[in-house]
Amino acid sequence: LIGTVLDAIWMYSTRRIRSELNSSLIWRNAFSDVIPTGVFAANFNGEVTWANPVFLQLTRQLVLPSPLINAIHLDDKPRFRLLWHRVCSERKAMSGEFRLSSSPRKWVMLRLVVALNDEQEATAIAGILDDITERRRHEEELRHAKDQAEDANRTKGEFLAMMSHEIRTPMNAILGFAALLQQQIQDERHRYFLSTIATSGKALLELINDILDLSKIEAGKFEIHPEPTNLRALIEEVHLLFQPKANDKK
Repeated sequence: LIGTVLDAIWMYSTRRIRSELNSSLIWRNAFSDVIPTGVFAANFNGEVTWANPVFLQLTRQLVLPSPLINAIHLDDKPRFRLLWHRVCSERKAMSGEFRLSSSPRKWVMLRLVVALNDEQEATAIAGILDDITERRRHEEELRHAKDQAEDANRTKGEFLAMMSHEIRTPMNAILGFAALLQQQIQDERHRYFLSTIATSGKALLELINDILDLSKIEAGKFEIHPEPTNLRALIEEVHLLFQPKANDKK
């Protein structure tokens, strides 16, 4: 009688365990089929033993078990081996970006983790494969646009530096001759004209220096030092600069 009872309990337990396993497998397969990401399980030899349809479609590995490394592009296999070794030895979740051997232009994010049982024993390698081709393309476009912007900015700086030198050289000559003429000419009216030339020339030199300071402004190194200003002298300089044009419009 006792043996019959024990057999009945064993049969019931076994049937219940099988039912639970079948139920968990059904749920696992159902979830994996609707996830828009490649999901797979592999043994420690690197062979994929189970995978969802997305993984199979990405890697084009239609027959399982199949070595996971076969799905990786030839040039990326050394990095894949290093990632696999680190995951197996350090027992930590890690990830890396690789190209696929089936489509060299397609990039994927591979995430690996060691699967543990209730006794914390390593049983397999679980992994996820994300298609990141579009993200990589956008990043490449951003890098290209950044490089172009930096090249344009560098060209602008070189142009400004060259032009400032080309303008400053004749401007210094104009100011120098204006100063010599001021020493030799005694007529007040003519001296006034020379003073206007000198003031305008100095203003132009300051403008050139301000243009050169654009590079400092873009680099965030431009400093402003407050200093006392003679407002009357400033207004007189502005008046001298614009008086000829104002007279022409009368």
